[in-house]
Amino acid sequence: LALGLALIAGVWLRYTAIAATAILMLFFSVMVLSYTRGAGIDCGCFGVGEALSLKTLARDGVLLAAAIALASLSWKKA
Repeated sequence: LALGLALIAGVWLRYTAIAATAILMLFFSVMVLSYTRGAGIDCGCFGVGEALSLKTLARDGVLLAAAIALASLSWKKA
């Protein structure tokens, strides 16, 4: 919650973007691992009752790619 508020407020944006991307990367890695092991879990990413599937992984992968791009762009000088 604090990290989300810091991102919205723009506090230490470079570092909070890196931290948020790292957390998203961790969760995505756990999701991929769970999917490859065949665990029929509900990821809860965008609501209750959505089983982990390739569609879920693709959507979250796109979000991770966007987070990585934004975190890297936050270090570019204007």
